[in-house]
Amino acid sequence: MIDDRYGLADSRQIIRSGDPVDRLPLLVSGALDAVIHQASDDGNPVVPVIWGPGELVMLSYLFRRTPATVDVVVSADASFRWVPFEDIEDTLNLVDDPAHAALREQLTALIHARPDDAGPLREAVGTA
Repeated sequence: MIDDRYGLADSRQIIRSGDPVDRLPLLVSGALDAVIHQASDDGNPVVPVIWGPGELVMLSYLFRRTPATVDVVVSADASFRWVPFEDIEDTLNLVDDPAHAALREQLTALIHARPDDAGPLREAVGTA
């Protein structure tokens, strides 16, 4: 079952290459893979990224605003919540709003866990 805000999936593609990206899956359990449409030398699909529980999948797309360049596929039974870009942006703008405190804490933890690709986001949140 995949609906507007929550997803539960098993062996399912949740984002297709070329799709517009205006929300990101926050992975609660299971695993998601990024799959490139190119075979490796041994003929298997290329999977450059595997996301696990607690990760905000495809975080760089928050800044790119381009269509997906990979397929995102469930590699193990997964549960996730769709987080629209607007919610993330609102959280960054409403730092002192108690209604956004939990999401901000999760986002801040993710930022500090991924220092290599989160510089612009760290600056936007004020945790640089």
